[in-house]
Amino acid sequence: FVHVDLYRLEPEEVEELGLEERLAGDGVKVVEWADRLPFRVAGARVMEILRSGPDNDTARVLVERTAGAERRGDDR
Repeated sequence: FVHVDLYRLEPEEVEELGLEERLAGDGVKVVEWADRLPFRVAGARVMEILRSGPDNDTARVLVERTAGAERRGDDR
């Protein structure tokens, strides 16, 4: 199990951490704020939690499967 929280980091800072190796291969990986990863993780499932309602008390979860481990460009 690998847990990574990228909340306070910029993509340039994330790149210096060498996470590509840690996130490759088998096992469960959880990456919070994954939009800050400067690369895609092969076979990853992306879960997005959207909050709404007057007190942000209603959540909707979207899960999608991503393809490939190609690097992200400006298409984030």
